[in-house]
Amino acid sequence: MRSSTRNPAAWGADRASRLTFADQNEHAGYSSQAPAKQVESRSFKITNAKRIDKNTLVGKFDLEMPSGLKISGMMLFEKDGKRWVNFPSREWVGDDGAKQYSPFLEFASKEARGRFQTAVLPLAEEAILR
Repeated sequence: MRSSTRNPAAWGADRASRLTFADQNEHAGYSSQAPAKQVESRSFKITNAKRIDKNTLVGKFDLEMPSGLKISGMMLFEKDGKRWVNFPSREWVGDDGAKQYSPFLEFASKEARGRFQTAVLPLAEEAILR
């Protein structure tokens, strides 16, 4: 096999721009699908949980996703008897002088966010509120 077939730049700009991330990984020799057994045996993992109790912020934690991605600075919030987890965010001040927050990551759909909350919220509650 020629080494240029593994290099998207060698396929021409048109071909490389049409490839998805999964396509590029497959051409680089990586599989786009993990073995089912490995995915089923993995779960979310919470580390460095710390209770804070400041306004609506209950605590912070680091989250290791089933994929192996680690997100530092996840947050557990509570307001009006409801709890939820959020990704880390950047604080900024609006034109009116009020603090605003912009998350570094967000979900593409409400359904995806709901599945994430269902999986992670009980773990965060257990780690921070135990």
